[in-house]
Amino acid sequence: MGSHDPMKTRKILILKFSALGDVVHTLPVAATIRKSLPDSYIAWMVEERYQDLLLGNPDVDEVIPLRTKVWRKNWNSKSLFEILHTIKTLRRQNFDLVLDLHGLLKSGIIARLSGAPTRIGFHQKKLQGKNQRPVHQPESSLHGKGTPCGRHDPHAFANCVGRG
Repeated sequence: MGSHDPMKTRKILILKFSALGDVVHTLPVAATIRKSLPDSYIAWMVEERYQDLLLGNPDVDEVIPLRTKVWRKNWNSKSLFEILHTIKTLRRQNFDLVLDLHGLLKSGIIARLSGAPTRIGFHQKKLQGKNQRPVHQPESSLHGKGTPCGRHDPHAFANCVGRG
């Protein structure tokens, strides 16, 4: 995980797959990033059945549907092809930053497979998967001193990448 200059971040991927209420409560992150970095490109990966919550949102440029529930129930060569295609699509995007707002093993794996040089996840005490590492806001950031990024607070994540 690298350090980042928030003002140079151009392509951002938000990972919050489900559940309905969790996705809704995370919407302020996209709004805060859009306000702080109006020229950034914001993509959001979400479970396919919740994508309608994000389609048409002016703060989200792209919705990337994820079918993990389908893949688990119907594990076959078609599922494997879809997974590989999803990974390839993510890597082609060349994201600068991934915000893992899910904090699970699967989101940590997807964050890493995205190829983004900077991945921000939950503080160590809130980690739900072994693949996650905490990221702290750098000393040279807009806020002047290092503070943990995360907790289960969408505004804390937004503050790590923008002026929240």
